[in-house]
Amino acid sequence: MRDHLHKAANDIVEKEVGLIVGPSAFAALADEPLLRQQALSLIVEDVIAYEAKDPASRGRLNIIMTSRPSFKCIMFHRIAHALFPVWRELAEKLSSAAFLETGIDIHPAARIGARFVLDHGWGTVIGETTIIGQDCYLLGCTILGARGIANNASGKRHPTLGDRVEIGGHARILGNITIGDDCFIAPYSTVTQDIPANSKVVIINQLQICQHKADRLDVRDEIAEPLVVRGVVRYGNNLVLQTNGAAKPALSVVTEEEEVLASLPIHQVGRDGGLLVWFADARDLDAVLRRVPRAHLLLEDGGKRVLVLDVHRLQRPEPMSTDLANAPLSPTNQHVPGWICEDAAWSAAMWRQEAKLGCDSRTVD
Repeated sequence: MRDHLHKAANDIVEKEVGLIVGPSAFAALADEPLLRQQALSLIVEDVIAYEAKDPASRGRLNIIMTSRPSFKCIMFHRIAHALFPVWRELAEKLSSAAFLETGIDIHPAARIGARFVLDHGWGTVIGETTIIGQDCYLLGCTILGARGIANNASGKRHPTLGDRVEIGGHARILGNITIGDDCFIAPYSTVTQDIPANSKVVIINQLQICQHKADRLDVRDEIAEPLVVRGVVRYGNNLVLQTNGAAKPALSVVTEEEEVLASLPIHQVGRDGGLLVWFADARDLDAVLRRVPRAHLLLEDGGKRVLVLDVHRLQRPEPMSTDLANAPLSPTNQHVPGWICEDAAWSAAMWRQEAKLGCDSRTVD
C-alpha cells in the first residue's frame, strides 16, 4: 500500500506543484534524490495520519491529497522545506502560492515532524523558527508566532512543540517557548510560557489553566471529587482563595523542587455559591519571595494537592476594605485570574495571562 501511495504522492505533488509555481520547483529536487524521497515519505505518512484522525476523510486518501486545502498546504510545505536550503527563492515562492490558495501561512524553514495533521486550517500561521514534533494535530486559525509585533530578534522566536501535541482552533502560542509532549491546548487559548508535558491548557472566563494528566488512570478514578482552586487574589497581607473539594487545607510556599519555604495560616471565611472562600495570612510572603527567583503555592487537603505556579505574579493591591472583604468572590472580581485543579495523582500549574499593566506596548499576550 505504501508503494502505491508513494507513487500517487509523487504524481500528485508533481502535478499540483507544477500548477502553482511551474514544473521547475519539483524538478529541482531531481538532483537531490534523498531530499525528494524524504519529502514524499513524509507526505505519505501525513495523508495516512489525516485519514486516520479525520472521520470525514476516512477511506479517501486520493481526495485528501487533491481536494483538502489544509493537507495540500502541508504537502506544499514538505516540498518547500526540502527546497529551502538550496533553492530558497523557489521554496518561498511555493509557500507564498500555497498561502494564496489555502489561506495557510507556513514559512518554508519551519520544521514539522512526521504524521502532521492540520484540519480546517484556514488562517493558520506557522513562523520561521517553529519546531513541531511528531504526530501533532492543529485546527484552523492557530498561530505559532513570535511574542513581539515588530522588530523581533532574528534568532529563535517561535514555539517548539513536542510530540503528540493537539491545539484547538484560534489558539495562539507565542514566543520561544516549549510545549511538552502530549499536551492539549484548548481553542482560543493564548500561551506565552512553557507548558510541561502531559498538560491541558484551557480558558474559562478568560482564566488560563493548566491541568497535569495523571500517569495512572486508575488512581484518578479513585478520587471522586478533585481539589479545585477557582481563584487566587492578593489584598495587602491577605491571600484570598476560592475553592471546592477542600475540608481542612494547608497552604505553603514552595520552590521549584517543592521544598517548603513557609507555611501560611489559612481559614475559611465564607461561601460564594457552591464554592468556599479562604483567607491566608501573607504577611511573611514578600520576605520569602525575595529569597528565591520563583516560588509556588502548594495547597494540600486530605491527600489532594494543587500547585499554583509563580506566586511572584500575584499583584499586591491596597489592603482590603471592609466592604470588599465581605463581598462574594466571583470570577468578575478576580483581578489576578488563576484556576487549578488536581487530585492525588494530578500535578497542576497555573499560567496567569499577563495583564496590560506594565507590559511592553510591542508585546502580544
